[in-house]
Amino acid sequence: MATPKTVTLIYANGVFTPVEKIKLRPREKVRAKIIPFAPPTRKTTPRKRVCADLTKDELVKQRIRESFGRWADRDDIGDAVEWVNEIRAGWEERMKRIYSDG
Repeated sequence: MATPKTVTLIYANGVFTPVEKIKLRPREKVRAKIIPFAPPTRKTTPRKRVCADLTKDELVKQRIRESFGRWADRDDIGDAVEWVNEIRAGWEERMKRIYSDG
């Protein structure tokens, strides 16, 4: 008898997909016990009141300071710089397709 192993699965569109690679033979049957995770809790900072007398530039600078490091504690995106670069690369490809068709 094989040793039981706990794996994390994601359920979407009627299919369970493992988060990490699992070594099984093709079409091998396994028994699963479904235990939902508690939803992740995110650390949030209380919003500061915005002064009505701030200029647009001052307001933008304040928003940038507030959002700096917002993704620092996330473990679902890996390296944040690589993640953002992948998103940007996708947008660049989309823009090339949009402007090459028109």
